[in-house]
Amino acid sequence: MEGCFKRYTTGPGLSVYHRGADAGKWKSFAPLFDSAWDMEAIKVNKSRKVVVKYETGGKTYYVKIYSRRHASGIEHNLLRGSSLTFLRSKALKHLRKSQNLSAIGLSVVEPCMVIQRRYGFLRQESMLITPESTLPTLAERLHQKTGWESYLPAIGNAIRDISTMHENGYVQWDPHFHNMLVRPDQEIVWLDFGTIRKFRFSRKKPFTDIRKLWHKSINELQGRIKNPEKTVAELFERNYENKKRLHKALNFFWK
Repeated sequence: MEGCFKRYTTGPGLSVYHRGADAGKWKSFAPLFDSAWDMEAIKVNKSRKVVVKYETGGKTYYVKIYSRRHASGIEHNLLRGSSLTFLRSKALKHLRKSQNLSAIGLSVVEPCMVIQRRYGFLRQESMLITPESTLPTLAERLHQKTGWESYLPAIGNAIRDISTMHENGYVQWDPHFHNMLVRPDQEIVWLDFGTIRKFRFSRKKPFTDIRKLWHKSINELQGRIKNPEKTVAELFERNYENKKRLHKALNFFWK
């Protein structure tokens, strides 16, 4: 069980993690294991992940399907694709990350269901199902021709959330504005959790995402306002809690 999600075993090698209200919906998603690779996908990458937009029951969902059928190395397959219950699939790990972020006070688009299909020790597929959100992304708001200036505080809220992640031991390796949804009050709702990691042994890891968010924020504002570096620096100063870490990560600016 992952948080308030219940595990339901439907047959040999097939497990469903769902909330009580979603108990009967898994049957409409299970056929996607075999058909999604032939559908028009939103995204397919080398890690054997496919993302499809799927409509059922009058609602729209984004379905990410991970396959380990072509994982390399016997040891890798034994460790990551085994049928042992404590070795979680990639989809289940993403579900757990979303719950962890929610537990530290961040707003997230939480997946509604995870389906796992295992074939003994060597093959594993998992499906992460997330309901479609009607909120726009921060990138869309900043690319508006008019009114985009009013969304500068949303960048500050994203910086504040990154600071909260760092204080709780999480790092976001790829913070970009397409994974950040914006509510009417300009609070950020996090969408993707694949690049979020737990750091325990090195305090240098948070420096990477601070720098990436710094550069991406400046690139978004470049040519649209005067001195974007100063504007972004002020947003970081106001919203990032650990000033010592911030100045050390951005020592190329604060001299």
